[in-house]
Amino acid sequence: MDIAGITKIIPADLERGEHIDLETLESIVETLDEHDLPTVARESLKTFRPIVDGDLAYLRVTDITRVEYDGHLYDLQVGGEPVFTANWMYAHNSMDAPLVMSSRIDPSEIDDEAHNMDIVREYPLEFYEATREMADPSSVADLVQISEDTLGTDDEYRGFDHTHDVTDIAMGPDLSAYKTLGSMMDKMDAQLELGRKLRAVDETDVAERVIEYHFLPDLIGNLRAFARQDTRCLDCGKKYRRAPLTGECRECGGNVSLTVHRGSVNKYLDTAVEVADRFDCRPYTKQRLEVLEKALESIFEDDTNKQSGIADFM
Repeated sequence: MDIAGITKIIPADLERGEHIDLETLESIVETLDEHDLPTVARESLKTFRPIVDGDLAYLRVTDITRVEYDGHLYDLQVGGEPVFTANWMYAHNSMDAPLVMSSRIDPSEIDDEAHNMDIVREYPLEFYEATREMADPSSVADLVQISEDTLGTDDEYRGFDHTHDVTDIAMGPDLSAYKTLGSMMDKMDAQLELGRKLRAVDETDVAERVIEYHFLPDLIGNLRAFARQDTRCLDCGKKYRRAPLTGECRECGGNVSLTVHRGSVNKYLDTAVEVADRFDCRPYTKQRLEVLEKALESIFEDDTNKQSGIADFM
């Protein structure tokens, strides 16, 4: 599809079909998102959002070591989308290159969240009595065995029980609601609606924690990245720590653009402010958001044609 003014945004290496890093892809998506694209192009752009905004971690391979191996190699193929996880890393159908997989998983090395899973057949009566008294969870921790209790013992691979029988171990959701829900506000509404239904949950406290541990670190981190960013040529991909004064690439003469854009810096600000107001968060939390909002406004304010009087500086 030919779109006027868009060809300069796509680096030459991408046009040649070569691989690009995640940072370059993020920059391309954010730049395209700021343009008035046709509906078809806008829909195509959405397919890149899970890659750019998802919760996956992209790690660059920094070193490859060859080892001597004398044994069997297994080529694992999966149906449907040729992507799967192996040892907690994303892999893909190996085609002509065999994929070597570890056949043993060390329970102590997997995600800590899995260690908090209870492995009992039923909960004792004392546990239910404690819930009626709204007891502190730490006071009843010894009543229910979790997988962490078995680490380093002979039972770390066996004896895992469950409270409810199912006909299929894979009956759970195939896709997280975090992926199926649209905007961040939709995700927050769903999370806080669940909090309203649970007697043991204070939805205001949930809102406070999401703002404090998710939104604020994200906003501050993105603002820091914006202040320390490089600039990049839209044609050849050449990066500069500081943009040339001419605004043109010294390598090919193409336009030089930012690599971190406003949309990626303040994308959660409106949601955070709305959540803080709707759930009556502490004045301290609201003030932190207000200070951050003013900082963003001072950076992104367009003062090219702004007229100032002497009273503005008094």
